Amino acid sequence: MKHELEVKLMASLDGELSRAEVAELAALVESDTEARGLFHELQNTRLALQGNESEVRLSESREFYWSKIQREIERLESTPQAEPVRRGLWRFVRRHMATFSGVGVAAALALTAVMRQNPSGTDPFEDVDNPTENSGVFSYRSDEHGATLVWVSAGPETPANDADDESDPDFN
Repeated sequence: MKHELEVKLMASLDGELSRAEVAELAALVESDTEARGLFHELQNTRLALQGNESEVRLSESREFYWSKIQREIERLESTPQAEPVRRGLWRFVRRHMATFSGVGVAAALALTAVMRQNPSGTDPFEDVDNPTENSGVFSYRSDEHGATLVWVSAGPETPANDADDESDPDFN
């Protein structure tokens, strides 16, 4: 009931009530001390605001002023904007920065580990024997028959190859 009373008192001060409602409200204010106090507080607030409220005048009519605002809103809504694409790209980079950094750190650590395994800087596969060094591979293609022949032969094991190994000073 108190909220309804406040609304009616404000409406009365603003001149929005009929004469019958104003007379009924005046009788209530005379009989109820709480209603009287609220009514006087609202009157004092209204008087304080009336004297200190600045009045703003527009150089254009109200309709023209609001139509300018509406045109500007429509212009901004219809303009294609490239900015969200840039923001979207930046958001993608920021979201995946940790992943990119982690992959970079992992690659650097792997490279460091490989370099520590071979500090001399030589080719680690230099001393590996290649069994196909002495083999012969021959291929023949016949376009007439639509066939290709590949002949692979492992070279003959000669005693000279074994003799080379025994004469090598690093062999033992």
